[in-house]
Amino acid sequence: MCTYTSSVLMSAAIAIAVALITAVVTAHLAFQRYQREKWLDRKLEKYCVLVSCMCEVVRICDSEINWMGLVSDRDIDSSESQSNVKEIKTALSELFRQADIAEMFVSTDFVDVMRHMESEIIKIDGSKIDGMYWGSLREAVDTAKSDLIELAKKDVNKRSLFLSA
Repeated sequence: MCTYTSSVLMSAAIAIAVALITAVVTAHLAFQRYQREKWLDRKLEKYCVLVSCMCEVVRICDSEINWMGLVSDRDIDSSESQSNVKEIKTALSELFRQADIAEMFVSTDFVDVMRHMESEIIKIDGSKIDGMYWGSLREAVDTAKSDLIELAKKDVNKRSLFLSA
């Protein structure tokens, strides 16, 4: 009888130990997955904010190009042109600020794209704000935006496959 009781107690202790180990390992794995997904969410948020900032810069450039008569779909008064100069400075400042913040979360390829865009913008002659200025600025930002979207797709797809495993 003593052997049977000790055998039952030993079986119960082993079952409890296995259950505890399984619970700890499962909780640990679930927490690691949660952290990876949370990190991916942060990266996606940064990509979205940057693409949004870039779209704003392109929108302002398009508005100014339209006003200058390069694309004459509608009439815009000169006060809007002055407003666009202020808006573009604000939008570019926000874009560069967000790019600096995003460097913590995104790939080095992303950083290269953003630095290339910044160098292209610096090359643009800002002493005379004319159609060439707005067109060059739009082209630099739009090209970077396209590259950034492709990088984001690759990054998200790579991470999504990893997370689903």
